Amino acid sequence: MTRHKCVHLYKKGHAYKQNTKLGYVSIVKKFYFLLVKNNHSSILKDDIEEIQAPSDDTMTKTAAQMFDDEEILAMISACGLSMERAMIATLYEGALRIKELGTLTWERVSFNEQNVVINVNVKTNKPRRIPLFIAIIAITSLIGYFGIIKKK
Repeated sequence: MTRHKCVHLYKKGHAYKQNTKLGYVSIVKKFYFLLVKNNHSSILKDDIEEIQAPSDDTMTKTAAQMFDDEEILAMISACGLSMERAMIATLYEGALRIKELGTLTWERVSFNEQNVVINVNVKTNKPRRIPLFIAIIAITSLIGYFGIIKKK
């Protein structure tokens, strides 16, 4: 049997990016496995398994494409609400994904004398303990605003 590789995914004459190809191939393979399982296709499972998706590209951004400290401070300064300042500061300092911040609850936030510590597990599916030093001011103002009592 020959090994199949997915290299011919194009849109308007330009090749799709590696992670887009990975996503498409993964979805199509799952779809074909479902078709085979429900007897809607005569394609052999072995043939579907031979289709190789490209590897995941983890370096999708360069340092030059990232926000620098000045740009982050400008965003924080432009915020009108304490909650907005806390969100931007926490996202930046904790290197969080939007989903990690969106699912963060007060039970996963703790304080000590020097910083705030948040616990997340969305990005890696493993618990991560992230100390925040800069965002502490914005997060502390939220506690006062919402009247939340946190034990130290």
